[in-house]
Amino acid sequence: TMEVPKEIIEKAKGRQQFVFNGQLVYEWEQSLDEVNIYIKPPQFVLPKYREEFKKQLQPGQTLPKLEIKITSTHLNVGLVGTNPFLNEDLGGLVKASESFWTIEDLGG
Repeated sequence: TMEVPKEIIEKAKGRQQFVFNGQLVYEWEQSLDEVNIYIKPPQFVLPKYREEFKKQLQPGQTLPKLEIKITSTHLNVGLVGTNPFLNEDLGGLVKASESFWTIEDLGG
């Protein structure tokens, strides 16, 4: 059997970052059973900022809504009516019926 170098094992622990053109796009971590992807959402989707953003809308305007689609082989994350922020094939099959997303305000 092939032995995995210790530095690769250490690097694989914890969150990994995907950076494009110097910007953090998302972070992820995974175990044998699950993958967690972390994306900083636009502030207007966070409850503590939503009312402030609503005050800036013109009559008839509404705040954009998140659109997140998880299939067994693909992930789309974006705003309704726009091109997705993420539009990626997954590295393996997932159980879409057991997949979910949440929004957490981590204060950052």
